[in-house]
Amino acid sequence: MIVVVLMLLGRSGGVKPLLQPQMYGIGGSSGMGFGVSNSIGLAPKMVSDTYYEPNPVAPRPDITERKLVTNTSFSLLVKDVTQTLTNIKTKIQEVQGYMVNIQVSRPELGENATVSFRVPSTQVDNITTFLREQAIKVVSEDISGYDVTDEYVNVQEYLAILTKNKTRMEEILNSAKTVDEMLKVQNQLFSIQSQIDSYQGQLKYMEGTTSTSLITAYISTDETGLPYTEPLSWRPEVIFKHAVRSLYGTLQGVGTALIWLGVYSVLIVPALTIVLIIVIIVKRKNKQQ
Repeated sequence: MIVVVLMLLGRSGGVKPLLQPQMYGIGGSSGMGFGVSNSIGLAPKMVSDTYYEPNPVAPRPDITERKLVTNTSFSLLVKDVTQTLTNIKTKIQEVQGYMVNIQVSRPELGENATVSFRVPSTQVDNITTFLREQAIKVVSEDISGYDVTDEYVNVQEYLAILTKNKTRMEEILNSAKTVDEMLKVQNQLFSIQSQIDSYQGQLKYMEGTTSTSLITAYISTDETGLPYTEPLSWRPEVIFKHAVRSLYGTLQGVGTALIWLGVYSVLIVPALTIVLIIVIIVKRKNKQQ
């Protein structure tokens, strides 16, 4: 019986589970304002070493508790960037979130910062309200979401089948009588376990990204320094700021050129002097002739 089972496994390329889940990460689009895309980086495959294209995941509208990956971004005009960042860090600690990334720049005409952090999904409304309170003006606000419920449930079912396959192979291994039979069954077990580990990792990834929300805040004391500025037909204050920046850049360029010219004058002045002397000598010779 063991030999027959192993022969069938060899012909079919392994124990093929019935489900072929399609894994998703952030991106893409679908209905109801949410989207998914194949970007997690762990391609679905069968228990054998052969890879297969995943079948589309059927919608599961019967599931009421949806798993959503949400991302939020704000562009905030503030009085003091440093103080705002301090307030945000304090608030993140209060809601048991954590920092992901922070960048601060202090150009001559304004202070800018970009801060990204994750907070528990239950605290998103609390944090968004807090961020609005920190700003003189909320220049832009964007909230996007991705529903991965169907994919999550599909992988759970797939793992259940893989676990049953593993149990069956372990039973066959215990009944094996020769070393060759044991090695063949162990190879199948290693392949199944690899699949289980892969999909368990993907479940953990989805659990982590759905239990927390990524929030990115662009903060500046100058509205034109933010990624998004509300379009209006004509705004003199914005034009004035751009003109000042352009003038500053021009003066900076002229100053840089003068510095370079001053440094290289140790070579330019002697060279020009020699050329001038030669020209004067040539003119005198021409007059004498």
